Amino acid sequence: MEINWLLFLPALLLVFYPLDNWLHGHHVRLRDYERLREDRLDAPDAWWRQPWFWVDPLRAFAGSWLLRNAWVIEPPLPGLWRHLPLLATVVVLALAVGVQMHTRRDDGVLFAPVGYTAGIVFGLMPPEVAILVVVLAGACLMAFRGWGAFFFCGSAAAGIFGYLILKVDVWMAATVLLLIEPLLLSLLVRRQLRLPISRGELVVRKLGTS
Repeated sequence: MEINWLLFLPALLLVFYPLDNWLHGHHVRLRDYERLREDRLDAPDAWWRQPWFWVDPLRAFAGSWLLRNAWVIEPPLPGLWRHLPLLATVVVLALAVGVQMHTRRDDGVLFAPVGYTAGIVFGLMPPEVAILVVVLAGACLMAFRGWGAFFFCGSAAAGIFGYLILKVDVWMAATVLLLIEPLLLSLLVRRQLRLPISRGELVVRKLGTS
């Protein structure tokens, strides 16, 4: 087995670049789903105007796709060794998801990597399955009004739709594990999942008195 370093190194850079770096030096509000719905969509700091909203899914998709295809096995390995690329990819992506969730802005909070995990779904699964998984996860998010619902329902959808369309597939199993990871981590460390909304730098002007 060999590693295609031209794919592997860019993949690591894409998947591990932490979300908090996008917000460094900015004033940030940590939002649950209900509070996010109350924010005005036409505001300068609306969620759809955040850089990570567009970049996170794209870089997660590109990074996971590159990582999945960075392993060269020739000739095919026997037995369990043939699953070594899968295991290595899952370990790397699991660590990367944890990095995206970490923040020092609040001791009781973890970032909810919604767009990031959606990108991973498209990177690891066929598009016809990935679309169904993300759409159902988004519908559950709006129905149950909590970030945890996205990960729980997305993981269940990946298992159900993956089995119905792909039958027994190792990459489907990997996607199920990676989607449920944010919810399990938040429960394990007893921290709430929140979405960070950057308000930009606040300019404070001090007016002197005459």
